[in-house]
Formats: sequence, structure tokens, C-alpha cells
Amino acid sequence: MTLVKNTLRKQYLKHGCKNIKDINRQSTSITNKLISTIVNNDNFNRIGVFMPLDNEVNTIPLIEHIINCNKHVYLPICTDTQRTGQRQIYIYPKDETHVHDDTKKQDHLIFKKINSLDHLHSLKPKGKYKIREPVIESHSDYSEKVIIEESEYLNHLDVLILPAVLLDTETRIRVGYGKGYYDDFIKRYLYTNWKDNEDVLKHIETLKEMKEDHLQGDDIISKYLSFREKYQEVNKNACLPPLLVGIGFDEQIYSGVIEHEEKHDWKMDLIITS
Repeated sequence: MTLVKNTLRKQYLKHGCKNIKDINRQSTSITNKLISTIVNNDNFNRIGVFMPLDNEVNTIPLIEHIINCNKHVYLPICTDTQRTGQRQIYIYPKDETHVHDDTKKQDHLIFKKINSLDHLHSLKPKGKYKIREPVIESHSDYSEKVIIEESEYLNHLDVLILPAVLLDTETRIRVGYGKGYYDDFIKRYLYTNWKDNEDVLKHIETLKEMKEDHLQGDDIISKYLSFREKYQEVNKNACLPPLLVGIGFDEQIYSGVIEHEEKHDWKMDLIITS
């Protein structure tokens, strides 16, 4: 974690988040943009979203809309490697393998499908962050998966919509809450979807650079879909991360440039604000 990002995060969480104007109006505007660009696109049927905390974009109308469109929506659950039995995959690697069998637990995210509006509205706050999460019977069901449905064990998302503390529209860098959950999830997503586990971690950084170079300028969605198709044709064992979409209020758009990108950071493919 760089001093710059950490300082910006602390400043916003202490002062900036208290000065957000027109939360409802901005949330509605962001929801409408997500519907027109993501939900209405036939290429995107499996969408990961987050449940909002106070002073975050209200994603509940978006989730309701996805369900009503008969598309698939998935929400995160915070768990750890001791409960799931997954291996530890470090976003701050100790060596080039990135993977360790330490006894110390590592927190990570898993995603579960929300099947109906009743299911969505039944969710209760859980954990130290009091986020409304789906209930699962056994975390060990995720020993080799990061995404699960009631009757089918799948491991694929088309889009992942991420919360943010700050967003830089020029560099597409997202500043999160500093826990590394989503950076870990993306690496874990690739690790569990790649057909050659011995190969995946060596290629993650190359993949990240190739994708960032390709997704420049306008018409990012078309460029992402084209890159995904071509990349997977050439790399039969590989997968791509879902389209990464960072969302935030106007007050969360950093007016300067966040130059200090961490090696483990995944840039957003799209940033959507009101």
C-alpha cells in the first residue's frame, strides 16, 4: 500500500464521505447508466454486484432490475481460507509462486447467486462490516470455487461491479478500502478458472498488461469483448477476468492523477459516475 493511496483513502473516509450531495439522485443516474451499458447488453448475463454500505451508491434497484430481466446476479460473502479450505493466494507475494500453505488464515470473497427478489430482501447484515450477505450452508463448498449457485457449481462472471473510495478516471485506478478483497478475488478467480494451475500465476501480470494496453480510448465494452474472444482462442488454458466496472459518486472522482499504482492493483475497465 503506497503512502499516497493510504493518505487519500484516510482523507476521504474522514471528511469526503460526509459531503456527498444528492445520494439518491446520483445513485439513480449511475443505475440507469449501468442498465443501458451493462444489463441491456446481451453479452453480459452473469453480473457480480455489491450490497451498499452507508454513503455508497445504492445498488439495490440495480440488483432488482437484473433479477427482473431474468439475468443472473451474484453477491459477495466474506470468508477465509480456514473455512473454505482454499489455498492462500497472496496479493503481496512472498515469492514468485504467489501460493502458500501457511496455517494463518487469509480472508477472501466468494459470490453466490441471488435467485429472486424475496431472496434479495431477506438478506441480513453479517460480520464486522454488517454487510447484507447471502447465507450458505457450508463454506467448504467453495474449496475449489469462488462462485456458486443452488444446484449448479459454476465459476464464471461476465461483469464485476466494484465499490470504491476514490476513482481516477484518467488512469482508471480504483482506491478501495485497503483490505485487498477485490484484488485477491480477481487473482483467485483466475486461479480457479485457469485450466493449467501451474501456468496461471506466471501469466497474470502479462495478461493484466495486455488487457490494459488493449482497453484504451472509447468503446471499451466492444474492445473488451473482442480482446476476450481473441485471447481465449490463442490461450486455450486461460480465462479473462470479468469486465471490471468501478462506480462512485461525483465526489469520489479524484481531481488529480493517482500515479502510484500497486503491482497487485487491477485497473478498472470502465468507471461510471453520475
